[in-house]
Amino acid sequence: MFIDVSGAIQYHIRQAGQLRLVDTWRKGRILGVLPFSRMTHITGKFDVIEPMRIGLLHKSHFREMLY
Repeated sequence: MFIDVSGAIQYHIRQAGQLRLVDTWRKGRILGVLPFSRMTHITGKFDVIEPMRIGLLHKSHFREMLY
């Protein structure tokens, strides 16, 4: 799991042969695998639009985080 501590990133997917902007994530947003999600891989393209700092939490800590 990733936590956007500062900065911004945009997420694009390929649709009809072109990249389409899906969302812009800014400070405070949680990204990536979340507890109870079925996400197994990323299928889009990310572009950092403002310098970022990201906090990381390995999935092995999810159980402890929930309790």
